[in-house]
Amino acid sequence: MFLDQLTHCQEVKSLVVFNPLELSTAAVEVEDSELIERRCSHCNKEGMVYHTRQMRYADEGQAVFYRDP
Repeated sequence: MFLDQLTHCQEVKSLVVFNPLELSTAAVEVEDSELIERRCSHCNKEGMVYHTRQMRYADEGQAVFYRDP
């Protein structure tokens, strides 16, 4: 149905359900992360750990996440 065909008496509802963070793969610590020589922009400490995730489509590059060890 197109938006111009909606009448004033129709109501559209949606529901978004989020999984608990404990069940998310993002909450799992990556133990085989590699320590690299990169300076943290927040604390200025040398040495960062990174991991990658495929966040979008397979034909796009992976996202790289850095954090302090």
